[in-house]
Amino acid sequence: MTFEEPLMIVKISVSFVGGYSVEDVIYYQYKLPMNLMLKYKWYFEYLMALVKIHNPRRHVELRIGRQDDKTGDNLILCGQDYIDAKTSSLIAGKKRTITKLRNRMPADDLFGLGKAECEANIAGIQAEIDALERGEFNYYVPATYINKIKQYIYI
Repeated sequence: MTFEEPLMIVKISVSFVGGYSVEDVIYYQYKLPMNLMLKYKWYFEYLMALVKIHNPRRHVELRIGRQDDKTGDNLILCGQDYIDAKTSSLIAGKKRTITKLRNRMPADDLFGLGKAECEANIAGIQAEIDALERGEFNYYVPATYINKIKQYIYI
């Protein structure tokens, strides 16, 4: 039996006073081995304190947690993990859109322009579905590493 070390997430976020909504994530590390996180926990706390010193009117929060935590507080999928999770929901949504368009197909008007436009929309959405099924993901993918601390520390 092998023991597999859990992967960790480190996130430092800045928000307005009160901390009800996050204004910006200024530091984010994804897939960090637990032993490395424990070794450098003091450094992450130091970074948080440094940001707090330079931004006294803002709420600065440090979150350290397991990557596989399913509560959603710590989990922000990045890179290939994000693509894998998002692709199936994008394909399902686009198939629903095609079904709606086919159900609301306009009756032929004098020149058939409404039906031709609807068919063009369906063909475009079908092309996007085919691209997703081939593995082409042309949407935003969150970064696996974020470091904007220099923007919040006035040196």
